[in-house]
Amino acid sequence: MPPPMINALVESYRTATDMNNKQFTSYRLTVKQGDLEWFVIKRYSDFHTLHQTLLDQDPQEMGCIPLDELPRLPPKQFTPGRSLSDDVVSERKVRLGEYLSALTCHPQALCNVHLLSFLGIISTSRQIDVEKRSRPVIHISRMNETVEWGDLILFKCRNTLSGLQRKVTGAEFDHVGIIVPSSTPSGGPSTVSFELLESTGEGVTSYPLIGRLMAYSNHSFTKIMCLRRLRGRGDIPVDQLDNRKQWLVDFKERVEGAPYGFSVKKMIGGGNKRKSSRMTNGSLDEEDSERLVFSKTKGEDTVIVFDDDTRSSDGGEGDEEENFFCSELVAACLMEVGLLHTDKEPASFWPGAFAENDSIDESVEAPFHFSSEIAIDCRMMEVGKAVSEADKAKRRERLLRKRRNTHKKAKSMLVGSDGTSPPRDELIHHVKT
Repeated sequence: MPPPMINALVESYRTATDMNNKQFTSYRLTVKQGDLEWFVIKRYSDFHTLHQTLLDQDPQEMGCIPLDELPRLPPKQFTPGRSLSDDVVSERKVRLGEYLSALTCHPQALCNVHLLSFLGIISTSRQIDVEKRSRPVIHISRMNETVEWGDLILFKCRNTLSGLQRKVTGAEFDHVGIIVPSSTPSGGPSTVSFELLESTGEGVTSYPLIGRLMAYSNHSFTKIMCLRRLRGRGDIPVDQLDNRKQWLVDFKERVEGAPYGFSVKKMIGGGNKRKSSRMTNGSLDEEDSERLVFSKTKGEDTVIVFDDDTRSSDGGEGDEEENFFCSELVAACLMEVGLLHTDKEPASFWPGAFAENDSIDESVEAPFHFSSEIAIDCRMMEVGKAVSEADKAKRRERLLRKRRNTHKKAKSMLVGSDGTSPPRDELIHHVKT
């Protein structure tokens, strides 16, 4: 017996704001298949991407809809602000509904994976990413049980400045963060939670890992997010690992709240200069002692980090406030815990340097190393929230029963057993509850 046909309706729309404070229109789609019903939220750009994918589809691919049978998609609006006007959005809602109806009525609709993914029935995240870079994929629901402190998250963002950075550096990624232990673990003693430490326009901040990645994904702020796991922990004594973990927590607490900072001068060797080294014969010369930021013992060695911005004589900071670019923050963090051994300064690292087979892999202190990139799939399939007609009927019945009971209580309170009415405030309280 063939599966039931799919019916999709563009039900409503609203104006929303993305992570760049840019307004856009989102459309709520109601999708029905057989006895199930669910909804999907899409932007016009999602419709446009689907249409382009269908146009570029291989004719030999299963479920391919012939080009001459594809419905016409409403055109883009190139006048600034025009796409948000009520008349344009109302007309576009109608035309998108017609476009979607024509697609779902096509005989190939139930076999076209791109259309089924658009409607929230299946996910193509794994297939698309694997085709491009042969990356393994991890779903967001498995992240907390998979990651550890020191792991990296790489981002390919959608905004114009990020694209310009990638073009200049020739890298795939334009943003990077590092996973750190949560300061306030949730749940019982066996529960481990993590945060993402990163430097953005909001400054240096640590966010709950899963919530932050979902926010990036839900706001369509990123094209790709990848995980690189820190390997080699098994070759290090447990007490030394615990020490490094504590150094990481200390670093997070020290830099959190510092402002975001990026400049060409910094990238070519100025500002916030740090470098890691090892003590020679257990001592520092006078100049190095003046520039010492911290010193920690690691086995038989002592890892030290200098700052070329010397401290004031009263122990406070110099005139220039410490600030971080995203990749500078991650490099400084890795130096802090003795994982990065290089003469380079943290500010000289671009986000792309933390990608697979890039300069970071040559600088990691043995026996540690970073794994290959693992694509992160944040999509939660909308069909998983589908409600059947029977469930909807039960829900309606429960609501009606609750309303009837509320009216019955209110009616019984209008006149008490002694023939008097209760105080007005008491009556209103019972009606509300």
